[in-house]
Amino acid sequence: MKSLFLILLIVGIILIGTIADGADWILLKESNIGTSYYDRASIKQLSGDVVRVSVKYAYSSEGAEKFKEAFPKVNRSEMVGYTLYIYDINCSKGSFMLTKAITYNSADSVISETELQFSESEQTTPEHITPNSMMEKLSKVSCR
Repeated sequence: MKSLFLILLIVGIILIGTIADGADWILLKESNIGTSYYDRASIKQLSGDVVRVSVKYAYSSEGAEKFKEAFPKVNRSEMVGYTLYIYDINCSKGSFMLTKAITYNSADSVISETELQFSESEQTTPEHITPNSMMEKLSKVSCR
């Protein structure tokens, strides 16, 4: 029985490693609805003081239920796993914009996808980074 448990534990650890697809996920914040991570390798300098970074938000069971409540088009029987967010952070202005969000189920299949494309002519309002938030921590590690 102990050997079976050990084998299952090792297989689980290997599977968790392959889910990240080579990403170097680093802990940002934990809460009762889930855990957020950023990928150091995803940080890319865009124009000026703007950087783009990927964030993975892995839902707890409570967080998965809240996600389904917020997005009623998602099948209630779906096993929500995590969402990958792409943020553009303006380091000098202390603001950010969400540009893409893709939600996956526990089998790593896409269940919801949103891509926000903005042209220079559109009136877009970046969100201000609030103190002591996950975005403040993300901007500190991304804006170097």
